[in-house]
Amino acid sequence: MSTETLVLLLAGTLAASTLSGTFGVGGGSLLLLLLTHALGPVVAVPVLTLTQLMANGSRAALGWRDLAWRPALWFIAGAVPGVAVGAWVLGELPADALARVAGGAILLGLGAKSVLGRDWKPRFWLVGAATGLLSAVAGIAGPFTAVAFWQLGLPPLAFIASEALAVTGVHLLKTLAYARIDLLGGQTLSWGLLLGGVSLAGSWLGRRLAGRIQARIFRRVVLAFLVVAALQLLIGGAR
Repeated sequence: MSTETLVLLLAGTLAASTLSGTFGVGGGSLLLLLLTHALGPVVAVPVLTLTQLMANGSRAALGWRDLAWRPALWFIAGAVPGVAVGAWVLGELPADALARVAGGAILLGLGAKSVLGRDWKPRFWLVGAATGLLSAVAGIAGPFTAVAFWQLGLPPLAFIASEALAVTGVHLLKTLAYARIDLLGGQTLSWGLLLGGVSLAGSWLGRRLAGRIQARIFRRVVLAFLVVAALQLLIGGAR
């Protein structure tokens, strides 16, 4: 790997983790693109998993006072069978088709309150199961998770910490599953720890920025991110 590519990857990881630390979404998709370009698709997904495990874990730890524990834990409980199935059939399921289904589900989720009423809330164990499956196969977790927590109308810091805790559970389960099927070799582990360390700084910086954003503006920015992510999944699939 050239020095220029390494610098781009490190800078991109910092930018992506700062973006996710500020708004709770957006960073994972950006980082997946960078990793796929720099390391190739086979290495990119497990490296992203390790990096996101550290990044989301740090965001959850930084915001532990603001956590919405109940929905986050229900989400993680649902993710267990989803990740297990996804890792078992890794490479067998059509990742692009699953990503397009996820894109449509995100758009439906964003409009659910308008159709089903303001009192409607997502079933977090079901969202967790779907996210675990899709994430294990295609490396995508953030947008699917964020749309569920967005529906709760949480304050910015609570949204970021709660969504991060849920995603941490998914990535921890994926790490264990990948280890069992020998996808976490020395190169993958080294890159994951290096980029994960960089992401800790981004999480800290992002939290400081998030505390200065008005809740109304925060929700609009998150909504825009989710719509763009959904359209990207619908058009481009998992790539």
